[in-house]
Amino acid sequence: MLPVLSILDFVSIIIKARFEKCDTQKLLTIQRKRQEQPSWDQFQKVDRALSVKNFYDAECLAQEFMLIGLTAADSKEAGFAIAQCKEAGFNETQCKEGGFTTRQFQDEVGFRLPEFKEAGFTAAELEQAGFTASELKNDGFTAAQCKAAGFTIAHFRQAGFTVKQCKEAGFVDVQLKKAGFTAAQCKATGFTVSQCTEAGFSAPQCKGTGFTASHLKEAGFTAARCEQAGFVAAQCKDVGLAAEIRKAGFTASQCEEAGFVAAQCK
Repeated sequence: MLPVLSILDFVSIIIKARFEKCDTQKLLTIQRKRQEQPSWDQFQKVDRALSVKNFYDAECLAQEFMLIGLTAADSKEAGFAIAQCKEAGFNETQCKEGGFTTRQFQDEVGFRLPEFKEAGFTAAELEQAGFTASELKNDGFTAAQCKAAGFTIAHFRQAGFTVKQCKEAGFVDVQLKKAGFTAAQCKATGFTVSQCTEAGFSAPQCKGTGFTASHLKEAGFTAARCEQAGFVAAQCKDVGLAAEIRKAGFTASQCEEAGFVAAQCK
């Protein structure tokens, strides 16, 4: 623990900092009235021309800055490095609020991601510092925070975010497909046939995920589109598309297999 510095100790600091004699009588008057550690305000009352840079130039310690009530921002302005501020007792949050950057935290004190998060850095600030979406996700940042930080859907996919998390973060259906998510992954999240097709998945891809002819009909698919998806005439007939069978492109044998007579298949 640093000893409490006397007012006379600070008088010498002021003299050295200002390179001229100051009014020591005023300082002594303050000392007689207040038998405690002098504050920055008291110094300012003695000499308004004093600046935090004067104290730094006078080789004051960062601890002395703290003792007289100056902040991490004052210390940074004066010229102290972040390591010196931390050694003086300023915590990570105070240093961040004092204006030290993520790069300074990394290069000068070897900060890692959990420490950045604890200090209150945002996902956007950490993205600018070079951290990946995967790193932020693993450290507890949400999908919404990562999207707000500027990460793309491709970053999200690489980081292992699910379709549901991407949707909740605000990405639209078509972006999910472009990022490489499959129709099956989208269906597993709760996508309807309509949402899958809006995302750009083809009719066969929708069928391949387990959607039935009934699902496709409910989404507005015609018999022709159901045929393109790979459904047979009988399946189309069973879901109420019998009237469209002849126009759908099914062969005569397929129509007959569905229970139509030859005349109906022409």
